Amino acid sequence: MKRTVYFLAVSSLVASCGNPAAPGNGTAATGSAGEPQVVELSVADLFNGEKVRLFLYQHPKASPESDKLFLKALDEFKNKKNLEAASEGFRASIKEYPSARSYYELGNVYMEMKNYQGALDAYSIAEKLGYEPFSKVMFNIACAYSQLKNFPMSADYLQFAVQAGYANIDNIEKDPDL
Repeated sequence: MKRTVYFLAVSSLVASCGNPAAPGNGTAATGSAGEPQVVELSVADLFNGEKVRLFLYQHPKASPESDKLFLKALDEFKNKKNLEAASEGFRASIKEYPSARSYYELGNVYMEMKNYQGALDAYSIAEKLGYEPFSKVMFNIACAYSQLKNFPMSADYLQFAVQAGYANIDNIEKDPDL
């Protein structure tokens, strides 16, 4: 009897294992015939977390073109102070290959443009993609919520930032966005 129960338990375990990207298990997009469908990102998909996740699952290697676009956008933002060109550049970089750093910098551009909801959306994806240092993205989310006059959420994210290691007390006290 013990052997039968053991055999059934092992058989069930083995039968439940399989390809994690097999159609129908929620980890891969599937077409109408059940075959895997390649996910491509459009500009409209940049803040669709599920599409971004599927894209990254299907494209595990970063794109050199995305890196070039990122650096060009960073130059537009930090050196040339051209917010519109920086915004377009970061979105192009993300469309080519989504990265936490591109979303984070896009959030910074949106904060400068006073597009606080756009900044929240960008920081949210940066957070989900594992932006480091985590405390900085939490602090910036607190600033965006503050600018949107959502003070309870701002206070929560400021607390999360401090708990995650944000230690720039001067910035907390003097940042005009808080």
